[in-house]
Amino acid sequence: MKVNNVQNTRANINFKMALKINPKLRPEVEKLGPKWVEYFEKLGKRVENVKHYDVCFEDSVYTPAVRSVENPQKNYYSALQREEDQLGRFVYLTCGDETYGFYNPNEPEIFRSIYGKEAPKKYASFRGIYDSGVQAAELSKLLEKQKLQRIADMKTKEAAKLLKEAQTLSEKEKLNKSIDNLFDKYAGEIPEEPTKKKSFWSRLFSFCK
Repeated sequence: MKVNNVQNTRANINFKMALKINPKLRPEVEKLGPKWVEYFEKLGKRVENVKHYDVCFEDSVYTPAVRSVENPQKNYYSALQREEDQLGRFVYLTCGDETYGFYNPNEPEIFRSIYGKEAPKKYASFRGIYDSGVQAAELSKLLEKQKLQRIADMKTKEAAKLLKEAQTLSEKEKLNKSIDNLFDKYAGEIPEEPTKKKSFWSRLFSFCK
């Protein structure tokens, strides 16, 4: 079995592939036998197209973590489990002197973000996975999908901004060109009206005012 280079210190995890197994777990895998080798191979296939998140087995073959290149300190799988503990519960939120009560949603944020109205159905399917490794793999794919959606949204917004700037520049260029054409056609020297001399009495009157 190919074991990726994952150090025991979580902060020093070398993120290169989507499935990472701590080399220190090799004796445990050897003890468990061929079925677990096959299990990890299948798990690796499941996440082979995930680029930004990794399923990591750091301390035990039974407790996966999901980490990202950008934020390797965070375990997204543990974070999801903590969020699940609060789903559907009535909670209180205090702002200054005011206290508000509300029910938490019944599905984690990532399911609502990706699937919208389909979130209950998709989350029920996810909850039906009883293997923590497979669940972690599916979570890594969800996180990947969410990230790619956000990247696509940012690119769309940036493209729209660039298009608007180009249109504004084009309109300004057209205006400048039309003004240039106007003055090329009709610009001409306008003779100035000669200044009238004031009479003696007018000057005297202005002086006395």
